[in-house]
Amino acid sequence: MAMFDLVYFSLLVAVPICLSEASTVTSTKDFPWFCLVKHGQDWVSTCTIINLAYVVVSIDNLNQPMHDPSKFYYQSIHELTVAAGTPSQKSLDDKFYQERKPSVLYVGNIGSLEAAEIHGIRKNPVSLEYLFKDLYGVGLNLGLLKVEPSFVSSTHVQTASILPRLGGSIVAWKDNLDLNSRDLDSCVLASWNEINSTLITRNVSYVEDHSCKEAYCNYDTRACLAFPRLLYFMCFKSLTYTDMCPWDRGAAVICGQFKNQVVGILTTAPNCGSSNVPCVYTHVQWLHLLYFAATNGDLK
Repeated sequence: MAMFDLVYFSLLVAVPICLSEASTVTSTKDFPWFCLVKHGQDWVSTCTIINLAYVVVSIDNLNQPMHDPSKFYYQSIHELTVAAGTPSQKSLDDKFYQERKPSVLYVGNIGSLEAAEIHGIRKNPVSLEYLFKDLYGVGLNLGLLKVEPSFVSSTHVQTASILPRLGGSIVAWKDNLDLNSRDLDSCVLASWNEINSTLITRNVSYVEDHSCKEAYCNYDTRACLAFPRLLYFMCFKSLTYTDMCPWDRGAAVICGQFKNQVVGILTTAPNCGSSNVPCVYTHVQWLHLLYFAATNGDLK
């Protein structure tokens, strides 16, 4: 995974400049839950603020070697920094750009393809060998970083609005979604564009399960009947020729149909859209389950 100099992050602007009909320049004022995990000036992963004390991040992104190849980011969380807001706005108000240090990493596991439940959770694991893996990485590619002190809410730094925990089966929810997939066209998420040094919105459209599986089978024969098949996967495709990249994992997708609440977290992004396969998102039902397993409390 490529690393990026966070000097670019300080250039975020609020003026909407059209890049294409599917993406526009934006700022953290429009996506105040957007954050980055960094190591020095290296960008490790995108993250999402789900609680002023917690961010959700991609475990696969943390499972990358540091400059010392014998160490991985997940093994050295105290050397990381979580950055939220816009640095250029800090002179107006200290709360418009904030940096915090992670104190704890929670990693959950799954035990069955059929059951929507967390099968054990570990705090600051020293190894990830025990985790269930799918074709492209960790099966449950969500981790919780607790930050200290907690973020302070401002117009540029806020908690994301999360779709409430499902009252019924996730399978029934997704089946209903597939039947009404045409209604799910107003979904967006934020992505850092390193080439243009901007934060952009990327418009994405929901892809039905069978179409997503067919696309992955055509892309990679190993995926046929094997990926994506876990209960918590949802697929979205960018409306332009490029798509989300591996370092974007941890970003939140919000949908107008669900009152602009977060419905999923990006967890699989094979090649920035170059092979025309959808990206895979983990439904927030699993975020609720992970948060409860880690804190014994409900995600509000």
